Amino acid sequence: MPESMGASLSPVKPPVLHGIRMVLWNGRFRLSDQDAMSQDPPKPVQTLIEAPDAPEIFADGVCGFFLHNQNLRIAFEAVRVDHAISPGPLARTIVARVVLPAAGARGLAVGLFDFLKKMGLEPGNVVPSVTVQPATREPTAEAPKPPTAEPAPSGPTVVDAPGAPDLFADGATGFFLHNGILRIAFEVSRFDHAYANAPAIRVVIGRVAMPAAGASALAVNLFDFLKQMGIDPASVSTVPTVQ
Repeated sequence: MPESMGASLSPVKPPVLHGIRMVLWNGRFRLSDQDAMSQDPPKPVQTLIEAPDAPEIFADGVCGFFLHNQNLRIAFEAVRVDHAISPGPLARTIVARVVLPAAGARGLAVGLFDFLKKMGLEPGNVVPSVTVQPATREPTAEAPKPPTAEPAPSGPTVVDAPGAPDLFADGATGFFLHNGILRIAFEVSRFDHAYANAPAIRVVIGRVAMPAAGASALAVNLFDFLKQMGIDPASVSTVPTVQ
């Protein structure tokens, strides 16, 4: 074979297209930064970053659920007192809202229910009592009825604080019971977009602390709410860690 027709299978200078290196080898393009004969290194194991500065919010319990766009909103409340007068009136104030996708909500319901039973707390004795907000309301053909005066609810009033933080989480990382207070750590998955095919990193973005009674009410009401919405919590295969 003439030298002019010699083998031309050696790699040519790879063109760079929008930051992605393309290697021409035997007439085929390959997404790689390594030699064609080398093997890709194994992907690193997904790590969990325990962020010490993640907010830790105390709540006496949960006051309501709202399912919208396949994401569950959980409103947490704390009882506060007005110290300007004595005795000061009590108010149930929303201190935070946690937004979870359906899969994360199922994991939280099953994991929390199982954790409380292991700790000797029987959440099954709690009667569901949390308010539920429908995502949509069907229009009615009937003429609207004039509003009727309803008796004021007994107990502290509910203050829906618009400035309370909304924390989005992919799911619950784990539970920790100490001094009668349950801590629930929530996590999200994040990626380093400076690298291609970067592994996901689990980052703790917040913790909610509440008494055991409030945690039991959360477990029962969340389990009941998901079943009402047609989401089966029993389909969960993995649950958060237990401390």
